[in-house]
Amino acid sequence: MSAITTTLVLWFRTLLINGLVNCVVFLFAEGIKGFMIAFVSTIASLFLTAPLIVPMVVLLKWFKKLPYEFIDRAVWLAFMFVAMAAAYILLAGFVLGGPDFFAEKEVPYFLFSAMVAAALVVPVCINRVKQFDLL
Repeated sequence: MSAITTTLVLWFRTLLINGLVNCVVFLFAEGIKGFMIAFVSTIASLFLTAPLIVPMVVLLKWFKKLPYEFIDRAVWLAFMFVAMAAAYILLAGFVLGGPDFFAEKEVPYFLFSAMVAAALVVPVCINRVKQFDLL
């Protein structure tokens, strides 16, 4: 399995889990209006996060070259994906929403859902990464 295929699978699964967490959190926090906001943001994230595929491929190639045990490299990869997701959310929010973006009450929800999605994707997809590592 190539780095690009593995990255696309990880990226898409992360988006699905992130969208599910967003929808559930916003449904309980904001009601049906929050659910609709989360649903629309999940659809938009398919297009907005596409530029993250390139750095993910690079990180996955570095992952294979690290001279550590598999689990140590998997934890490193998870941390890098979480840091990249949080930085991207904050940067995109600042660019699209300006300085007032950080005053919005939804920002912690988006960051929380990104962290949960990244934390869930790594254990769920560990076999896919392991298959990539064996190549």
